[in-house]
Amino acid sequence: STLEACAREGNPGLLYVVSGQCGAELTEPMRKQAEDFINGLHSKGLSKNYIHDIGTLMRQIYNYAANSHDDIENIFTKIPLPKAEHKKIRVLSDADADKIMKYGDAAIKIALSMGLRVGEISGLMGKDAKNGILTINRTIRRIPVRGQGTKLTISAPKTAESKRQIPIPDHIAYLFDNAPDDEY
Repeated sequence: STLEACAREGNPGLLYVVSGQCGAELTEPMRKQAEDFINGLHSKGLSKNYIHDIGTLMRQIYNYAANSHDDIENIFTKIPLPKAEHKKIRVLSDADADKIMKYGDAAIKIALSMGLRVGEISGLMGKDAKNGILTINRTIRRIPVRGQGTKLTISAPKTAESKRQIPIPDHIAYLFDNAPDDEY
């Protein structure tokens, strides 16, 4: 068969169709193999979002092959992909927010009141809070270092829009009163 001939020529698995070396008569067997591949990912414990991303990437690869070779059909367009899961966002109740503001530490209060990211809060210094305005101009990130675990880096925010000035709400202004100017 053509499938066996392609296998003898060294075109393994899903790459039969992409290679352009095997004819269109393999479309249905390859579609079935691709569908089994996608379905098998779920049994390996991968999330629906991850499987959806893999399927989308495979569709893009096969689109490229189909656009490059007239006799190739994109077998992934007919394979259903799992719907990505979107977790419902839980909005804090006023009572929950009040508890956090009463018992939470300074970083949590700043995050809740001002919408700052963890790295932005970690990068704050006392000198960033002046005259009721907080200037965000650095972030601290933990990055992996091969063979050494991780290390902290201090850098400018990722985008120009992330560098900004934010009014400090009156109910948390006291958190910045005694902060050292040159310490994180």
